[in-house]
Amino acid sequence: MKIEWSSAYELGIESIDKQHHRIVDYINELFEINQQADNTAQLDDVLEKLIDYTYSHFDYEESLLEKIDFEELMLHKLSHETLKNYV
Repeated sequence: MKIEWSSAYELGIESIDKQHHRIVDYINELFEINQQADNTAQLDDVLEKLIDYTYSHFDYEESLLEKIDFEELMLHKLSHETLKNYV
């Protein structure tokens, strides 16, 4: 199912919002490729890019949250780690 980007997803932090939007773009790209026949190589390529990008995003996001002494940083990091373990 494609995800339609909405301003409701925005946090108001331009760099983070752009990264979140790019992650949604990758997800939508996977959806589109999945509709095609003989798509394994393309799926593998985009999935690898999505995972790499998401991990980089997590690192960036966590560094910003550390700088502002975000109260729930440990919980946020745990949610990132949970997703990484799932992947």
